[in-house]
Amino acid sequence: MQMFHAFVRRLVETVHYAAEAGSKELYDSAFDKAVILTKKFESYVAEFDEYGSAETDGQLLRTLVGLKSLSNQDFEAAKLQATFFVGDLEKRESQILQ
Repeated sequence: MQMFHAFVRRLVETVHYAAEAGSKELYDSAFDKAVILTKKFESYVAEFDEYGSAETDGQLLRTLVGLKSLSNQDFEAAKLQATFFVGDLEKRESQILQ
């Protein structure tokens, strides 16, 4: 449980950084890091999953990639959506802690 909480906390920090980025390059870089972090975490969990129950639906990765690609059309809208996503992640984080 602590490992999952640590992952979510790091993801929140990374996406929050993107939401406050002053340039598209910093925004994209933060989302690249978030995607890499998520892929590594999913791979790590799958390695230790003895029963095959740790299947992911890929929604988190799709959301991260979608938020990054949105910045190609409208950088300010992408930052706003990233801010909303941070709020969603923080709600999930608080649920983990309960």
